[in-house]
Amino acid sequence: MEGVKKEEKFYHQVDDITVAVDHGVIDDSNKEIDFSQDTFLMDYGDLDDKCCEKIEGKNIYGQNMTYAKLSAKKNSYPYTFECFGIHSGEDYWIITYIYNENNKTSKELVEKSIKSIEFH
Repeated sequence: MEGVKKEEKFYHQVDDITVAVDHGVIDDSNKEIDFSQDTFLMDYGDLDDKCCEKIEGKNIYGQNMTYAKLSAKKNSYPYTFECFGIHSGEDYWIITYIYNENNKTSKELVEKSIKSIEFH
């Protein structure tokens, strides 16, 4: 992302689910982060059939953020992306859950994990 002076990325994968957390520090705290489909998918290479099901502002525990539900295919395998983008001062975070929505167990585990997210 342009204007980022520090960036950290963390990934954890279990079975059919990947959770990614990106944290960055931008060089201008007045700059707005454009949490768009391209921003949320920028780390995932060439994807086919990208589809934005929903991008909306949300307020969770008093923290304003952008929520997106996206889908795409890589090597003909379908992925669902549930993403949260948060910008506060010079810091931003992107939290992404990636899973196969057709896998009922994975979908339920992601839904349960999303409900447990707290931002402070």
